[in-house]
Amino acid sequence: MKKVILSLFLVVCLSGSGCDASGSGSTPSDLAEGIRGALRWCVEQATGSLGAASGFLLDEVCKIILPEPAQETLAYIESNTFALTALNAAISVAFSDTDIEDISSFEGAVVASMNAAAEAAVADTETYQAFSNVISSLSIDNTFDILGGTVPALSRVDGEELVTDTPYAATIYLKEMTYDPLLTAFSDIINPLFDDELGRASYRSRSGVSFSLNELWGYYKTAVTTYNKGAGFFYDEVDVPADTIGSHVTLKALDGLFYKVGGFELEMREKYATLFDAAGDIYAAFKWADDNAPEGLTDLVSSGLDYLLP
Repeated sequence: MKKVILSLFLVVCLSGSGCDASGSGSTPSDLAEGIRGALRWCVEQATGSLGAASGFLLDEVCKIILPEPAQETLAYIESNTFALTALNAAISVAFSDTDIEDISSFEGAVVASMNAAAEAAVADTETYQAFSNVISSLSIDNTFDILGGTVPALSRVDGEELVTDTPYAATIYLKEMTYDPLLTAFSDIINPLFDDELGRASYRSRSGVSFSLNELWGYYKTAVTTYNKGAGFFYDEVDVPADTIGSHVTLKALDGLFYKVGGFELEMREKYATLFDAAGDIYAAFKWADDNAPEGLTDLVSSGLDYLLP
């Protein structure tokens, strides 16, 4: 009975679902499903936290900021009084009759829109489903590989060395199996949003007309071009920004999502370390029974658990 209770307890704790008292929770299949449930929990927590309103914007690690070239340009401009005055003057012209008056208010509007688009992509039901499908397809052996810190070979390129002994085995596997389809899905969500009027109050015009992020970015390019025309003795010319920032936001949204999944995987492993170790031992017992049980023995469950707990 002790053995059955241990198995049942693992399944209940890991998957959040009950099972009957017949011992149906004591097989590797049941334990593997419990572990799959724990992995789904990690994904639910990650998508739920980042997909909520201001989920990205208020996250100190995952918050999406301007592309690095734009940051470098602004850092230079803000360090030079003449340059800052010139760019603010150009922005006031480019964004006339709006609430954007200087580079600070422009940056705040763009950052708010980038993060709102990332939140929409992560919150989309297809995002969670992509993860869930991969988790559901894990075989029993693959599931226990992940439990033991080994990334399943399914995601490895031929000849590529296996990743072992890592607390992020599930996250690595999920990233390798879902990154490309999620990249396409996120692009399909984010890019159209940047062509729409997101209606953020911070860049709504005083006359009630709102701008899409791509329109804002176009005005910013115009402002930088105007700024460059005055470059010379007092300040240097800077790079004109890229045409769009959709790809930047898409990549950063994916980075943030997998960072969160990894964080919750680590939390799960630390919280249930003892239970996971026990599940691994039980699985090893069943594997031993398969290899060593006398020919014709059908009750491998009892044989395996007797080996583990004589």
